[in-house]
Amino acid sequence: RWSAMAGRGRLLLAGVVGPWLFLSSWVPTTGKDLLIRELERSGVWDVSIGTARYDLLRGVILGDVRVAERASGASWATLSNARMRVGLLSLLLKHPAVQGRAVVEQPLHTVVSFSGRYDLRKTSFVADAVTSEIPLASITEPLKQHLPPPLKEGTARLRLEIRKPSGAPPVIRAELDGTDLVWAAPAWRLAADAAVDS
Repeated sequence: RWSAMAGRGRLLLAGVVGPWLFLSSWVPTTGKDLLIRELERSGVWDVSIGTARYDLLRGVILGDVRVAERASGASWATLSNARMRVGLLSLLLKHPAVQGRAVVEQPLHTVVSFSGRYDLRKTSFVADAVTSEIPLASITEPLKQHLPPPLKEGTARLRLEIRKPSGAPPVIRAELDGTDLVWAAPAWRLAADAAVDS
């Protein structure tokens, strides 16, 4: 009886320690390179990831992630850190399911919570994301040039649903909620809350 329990214990330990040892060495090297290649696949973006590691409890942890537009060199995003938990069984079946959060420093200050599923065979994915409140005053270039100049104050929260079928462009549904927005013009000032769904 004790030998059967000890055998199960060793099997359980190997089932936890084995994947942890593999991912601890794979994520900082091959995993990081694979992620960068996938993010740069469209040819539009250049992506750099400062650090990548695997933590048994928190999953994949990325640090100092930077995204720049390849044609202009303009910096479009800086993430101080991002955490992703990947379902190991779904990864082995080539349909990795992820969930996580990222701290965005540029072009705006927010925390993005996300989840999704990627099909490695068909290169298709579905994803959902929601931001924490975004202070409009934190928005910097190049995103700032797309905002109406009279929009001066307030916060916004963004929800995204992205569906990317294989061989087709992504379909994006966005919902934007604004709170305490201030539209300042020379002769008047408007304060309001607003919601946009597309």
